Amino acid sequence: MKTNGEKNPTTAPATNDWGRRNHVRTFVLMAVTILGIYLCYLMAAPFLPAIVWALALAILSNPLQKWLESKKVKPGLAAAICVSATFFIVAVPAAFVGKQLVQQAVSGAELINAKFESGEWQHAIENQPRLSSLVNLVGRHIDLPGTVKTFTGWLTGFAGPIVTGSVMQIIGFCITFYLLFFFLRDRHLTLSSLRSLSPLSATETKHMFGRIADTVYATVYGTLAVAALQGFLCGLMFWWLGLPLPLLWGVVMALLALVPVLGVFVI
Repeated sequence: MKTNGEKNPTTAPATNDWGRRNHVRTFVLMAVTILGIYLCYLMAAPFLPAIVWALALAILSNPLQKWLESKKVKPGLAAAICVSATFFIVAVPAAFVGKQLVQQAVSGAELINAKFESGEWQHAIENQPRLSSLVNLVGRHIDLPGTVKTFTGWLTGFAGPIVTGSVMQIIGFCITFYLLFFFLRDRHLTLSSLRSLSPLSATETKHMFGRIADTVYATVYGTLAVAALQGFLCGLMFWWLGLPLPLLWGVVMALLALVPVLGVFVI
């Protein structure tokens, strides 16, 4: 007969063995979960730019959506109006600029090659003593013909990825505006779902969403809009002075305006 202090030798190993099985099953479940998350990421990775753009455009279009809803417009119709307005403001000018940019990039490469092959650029520099001395100083450390050849090769190849990737860009545009419609129409449901999933408190979650919106506004209006304005004014100056490729150099200067210190001064 066994006392209360005695342990059953047959049940103790079973308990330890069951514990070990639980650990193994937990590790296997964690590994499968991580693998599933990784596979989901691989599936969603091609659409991440479209999702990010849709979120940014939804934040920017949110005031218009609220204003339309305040005028008793249904959320679905208000979202459709916002998507249409955003499309004509963003997509149509982007398509036009992209087409002209490809054409000017190709013609720009041909123009630069013709100027260097004919030696016309050297005669133009010789008429400017200060510029000539600067070019001679730079030419001692940099292979100007090789650099220009590389640059013209980049301009020529610039049109290739745009043309070949046009189909994917159209698909990305469609996905962006498709998601934008639902982000605007169902924004209350989406925000409430995110709040329920957030580990933060309601006040902290609201503050975080506000900071994200402020960051988007600051990035778009404070950085991209200023850079686009600088590029537009510089391209307009090129066109007014009769210089070649005003759109191309305007876009390049808009991109360089995002670079600290250097900026459009490089062009």
